[in-house]
Amino acid sequence: MSRIKDQIPLALYLLAAAAALFSPYVFDSTGRTATIALYACGVLLFFAVSFYFSRQNRVMFTSVLFFALLFVSYPLIKYQQETIDLQFPGVMFAVPVLVYFSLVVLIKKLRSSVSWLRIGSFDIITVLLIAVMTVLTGAGLLGWVFLLKPDLDTFKVMLPSWKLPLLVLGGFGFALTNSLVEEFMYRGVLWDGLSGHIGKPLPVILVQAGLFGIWHFRGFPGGAVGIIMVFVWGIFLGLVRERSKGMIAPIVSHICADLTIFFMLLLVLKG
Repeated sequence: MSRIKDQIPLALYLLAAAAALFSPYVFDSTGRTATIALYACGVLLFFAVSFYFSRQNRVMFTSVLFFALLFVSYPLIKYQQETIDLQFPGVMFAVPVLVYFSLVVLIKKLRSSVSWLRIGSFDIITVLLIAVMTVLTGAGLLGWVFLLKPDLDTFKVMLPSWKLPLLVLGGFGFALTNSLVEEFMYRGVLWDGLSGHIGKPLPVILVQAGLFGIWHFRGFPGGAVGIIMVFVWGIFLGLVRERSKGMIAPIVSHICADLTIFFMLLLVLKG
């Protein structure tokens, strides 16, 4: 019984993280009244979970604070999607990420409970991990395109109808902003909260990679195959995060992979 009780914080934390990360999947498939009701229930959930962790675990409280902020920001995020028509996290989640980042930097009690402010370091193994992950990203994408032969028409809208120089510049902008936001969310905030309860690196790496993979169900390449591919990618990013003890190495890893994805997508769709 005590072992079950010991897992209550982790269950509440994962519930809060899932509510924030996957609510759009539910909101997009429900009517206006149901969405408002679910949104109100979510706000109450985050209030209760935040109150619980404020008394139990400061690290997990600080992490849940981000997910609460992300959840309550979804009306703004939805408006951004409809207005700007850019569907990647670097744009969609910019406001809640910047607000949360500012709060943590300015409030000492929050700042002292996070590890994602650490720069970390590189060594030869970290560099090799980054190189292997970048090569596997390209190989995986090529295999997905030429072996599974997916319908790529739905992905053509991801590339604006710009001239090539501007499109390439946009690709670098996408890789930078998308990598910063996704690493902040998964190898930063989520990682801290999981580490605040689990402690051991391997379960943290696997859980964050699992949520990362499922979150990309509607991303690129998407679907069940996309979940598996991104799950493996998330494990590599987690290994880099654990090895480097900071955020710079996984961000660099993510940028390299995103650039590989962008230019291969450009080659396949525009070639």
